[in-house]
Amino acid sequence: MFLDKKTLSLLKLNVFFYLGKKKYFISVKVK
Repeated sequence: MFLDKKTLSLLKLNVFFYLGKKKYFISVKVK
């Protein structure tokens, strides 16, 4: 499957956002 650079960067952004949210929720739970 071919992904152009725009789609790829958007996908990366979504992944980073998702991971960041996960980390945030975990740190909130720990406090």
